[in-house]
Amino acid sequence: MRLSSQAIGWLALVTTTIAGSTYSAFAKDISRALSPWSLLFLSEFLTLLFVTASFGCIPLLQQTYRLSKEILLPLFIIAILNSALAPLLWFTGLQGTAAVNASLFGSSDVFFLIILATIILRESIGRAHIAAAGCIALGIVFVALRGFEEHVTLQWGDVLILMASFNYSVGSIVFRKYLHHIEPQIVIFFRSCVALGIFFITSLFVPHPLLHEMRSFPLNLVPALLGFAFIARFLNVFMYYIAIDRLEVTTVSIFNSLSIVLGPVFAFILIEERLHWYHFVAGGFLFIGTLLFEFIGVHPTKTHHRNYLDRRIHNAS
Repeated sequence: MRLSSQAIGWLALVTTTIAGSTYSAFAKDISRALSPWSLLFLSEFLTLLFVTASFGCIPLLQQTYRLSKEILLPLFIIAILNSALAPLLWFTGLQGTAAVNASLFGSSDVFFLIILATIILRESIGRAHIAAAGCIALGIVFVALRGFEEHVTLQWGDVLILMASFNYSVGSIVFRKYLHHIEPQIVIFFRSCVALGIFFITSLFVPHPLLHEMRSFPLNLVPALLGFAFIARFLNVFMYYIAIDRLEVTTVSIFNSLSIVLGPVFAFILIEERLHWYHFVAGGFLFIGTLLFEFIGVHPTKTHHRNYLDRRIHNAS
């Protein structure tokens, strides 16, 4: 049972890493026709549509209604941070910075997660974590600076992307600390509902160009929009919550940073962006860092698995 739990966690981690790597390619493709607010609304609406089609609207409503009052506040915090504020900051920041800067600062959630996991969750960081994080950081910087052929200059969009990454990290820590016993589909359902509610409330005071952009939305971008909502959002978030529930946060954050290399690969496949030599060099650093962490790093303990199984038995009863 312990091996099964860990195997599911690693399968979910691999899936969320691959799905999350498509985020930038899909977003860049459809951002040509949608503003940040419109993209936020459509992505959350389609994510809600996918999760209700997969698990049923009535069962999700019933499960949400039965949630205890003490976990509603953490749920609202995750919904506001990860489904409304962070995406809006990220999309807006992307318009005010260079691509090289966005690549660097958008990957800072790895370090935010490790720091927050150490402070809040009391997870230990050993030499393997430091060595692996160092290799991964070097790979991230190598991609961001394009083989040290470019330099980074701080712009206002960089600050917004850093804030978005921090919000994503805080939401992940809140889920791990307070909502680890909640099924991922319920969290996604609640997140999307709150995000859509925020959109409609703000639309009473701030006009959004959603209707105009939808009328002029190119049909050839519909597959990219659906891929962004289902793969980059729904599948990515669903598998991420499964992984972070079964594995240590530091494990998830370090391994998930492989998306900085997989991202350009999917950009090449989906929107035909060019791959450069520094992507392959950075991929080597990230691969070494991931292997280093896997073979000599800290793995989930027997106590971790026993607590996980106890929670599942308690929830089933």
